[in-house]
Amino acid sequence: MNLADNRKQWIKRVSDYRNSGINAKAWCEKHGIKYSALHYWITKLNRENTSTSISAEVKSNTNFVSIIPASIPPHTDTSLVLTMDAFTLTIPKGFNQQHLLNVLKVLKQC
Repeated sequence: MNLADNRKQWIKRVSDYRNSGINAKAWCEKHGIKYSALHYWITKLNRENTSTSISAEVKSNTNFVSIIPASIPPHTDTSLVLTMDAFTLTIPKGFNQQHLLNVLKVLKQC
């Protein structure tokens, strides 16, 4: 297997692990992969994602979700509340954009 094929395989593995809903050690045992190898590739791909140029392979694995409010309150000038699975995120008016980006990066890894 050449380097490009190996890289594509690991991008898929990391994506599969992140979408599995189970912890890394259990996922590795289930798929016969060393935990240290998975950890290495997660770290490597995360570093590449934070660089100025995100590779096309990782970009193609990005999924978007629609947010449809159950009801729209008549006056919402205090905060925005996002709920997804077990996470609820309250974003106050005048929030720090960089702080929000950092929180979303952490949630993405969960």
